[in-house]
Amino acid sequence: MIASVLKLPLSMLCFRTIFTRLNSVRAAANVKTWFLTMAIATPVYAIDLYDETTGQLTIAQVMVGDTKYSDVIVTIAEVVSGPSGDYPYVEDQFGPRPDTFDLKKQQLIIPAVKVGSTVFTDVVVQIAEVLSLSPLSKVVADAGFNGEIYPNDFKLFVADDLPDEVAQAYREHLQFAADLWGNFGPLEVWIMGSDSDALARQHEQWCQQRLSWGIGFKSTDCEQQRSNNYWPLGDYLDIATQALESGRPMQNACRCGMGQYGFHLMMASAPWGFFKDSPFADWRGDGFDTTPAHEYWHILHFSHLSNKDEAGNRRGGNADPTLGGPGWFIEGSAVYMANIALTKQILSGYVSVHGELRSECFECEMKAQMTRGLEARSQNPGLKLGDFSYEVGRDAIYGLGAWGIAWLYNHVDNDRVLIDSMFPNLQIKGWDASFQDSFGLTPNQFYDEFEKFLDLPYSEQVKILPIDADGKYTE
Repeated sequence: MIASVLKLPLSMLCFRTIFTRLNSVRAAANVKTWFLTMAIATPVYAIDLYDETTGQLTIAQVMVGDTKYSDVIVTIAEVVSGPSGDYPYVEDQFGPRPDTFDLKKQQLIIPAVKVGSTVFTDVVVQIAEVLSLSPLSKVVADAGFNGEIYPNDFKLFVADDLPDEVAQAYREHLQFAADLWGNFGPLEVWIMGSDSDALARQHEQWCQQRLSWGIGFKSTDCEQQRSNNYWPLGDYLDIATQALESGRPMQNACRCGMGQYGFHLMMASAPWGFFKDSPFADWRGDGFDTTPAHEYWHILHFSHLSNKDEAGNRRGGNADPTLGGPGWFIEGSAVYMANIALTKQILSGYVSVHGELRSECFECEMKAQMTRGLEARSQNPGLKLGDFSYEVGRDAIYGLGAWGIAWLYNHVDNDRVLIDSMFPNLQIKGWDASFQDSFGLTPNQFYDEFEKFLDLPYSEQVKILPIDADGKYTE
């Protein structure tokens, strides 16, 4: 039974009665050839199915580079890793996230597979034999813009004028988020300092990275960017410079698109809270920050949206950014999930680069977000959550948006609903339909219900949060 096989260490696996093995090992190149002859169709199921009777795995969808194949039938040679969890099967709990075939490792990354009445998540296998042989396939978005798990880790580029602990802290925070939610990419993270000479060196590194990446970039582009304040990096040096001049620890970060180049970009100005020796006389951070997880959540979110238009042309960011949803949904989910990620990191016993521990404060952070959001609401009477934007009542899309996500999670009693169900459906169904399918409410019905919630006393509002009687975070 694969249900029991997936729970055993590899040394205990007995494939003789479980999987059909090839008589000889095929060369890695042949595996790629097999995939390039698979059939494309519209699957009637969202996740993979494993038949214990035949030992066959039916793959709903699988990405091989920028090519998607559907309804592929294989046998399995070896379970390399996983699962990370197992759950009773519930219809429509999982959206159509494709598998990923890692050409470098020759491994199949399976987000979810149904075996009998159980769903196993995050399983990596070696394929023994591909049984379906049809020449049809479909070229879709670039790898990493179809909602698939990306096989390679993020790349971190830190300005050489920043202290060493910045790279360590940023990497640790980002890796925790990726381990918690799944690895999405291809992702580059660029962190700028405050020295102009360091920026020039970093931009040269940017140019070499773009040329080696080989998509949509020419050496003449580098010359133009250099003369335009070292685009796109220079603005983040300006933020650090202004912070030092003013004596206030200002900083900023973004998910900065780059779909036209076929990758996801995260940029940040100097993250002062990670500095062991603060450059500010009356302020020092403790080495903990929600910013890396916040921006990584945006990467995860928008990796489900194509970077190509209907004609197959790459676009900056995503071809249709409206599919990502309104501002409160984009920012509110990032605020809420980053709070959860940092809370879990703290509870894991993480010691910051300053050598410090921190007590979790999930509820007090949410209380601060409620105060932030209600202030914006009071300044814009008559507006509901869906009416706020980056231009109107900006703080509401962050503060009240975070509580909106908390309300929705509590409504369906599922804190994985965005990752497992809604996000994988965005490109196919659009935001409104995906929202209604995931939460059983139209957006307008939710806005009306949320208005009633906001008028409750905080002692009632706080009951929807995942906290115990003492206000401490609970899984």
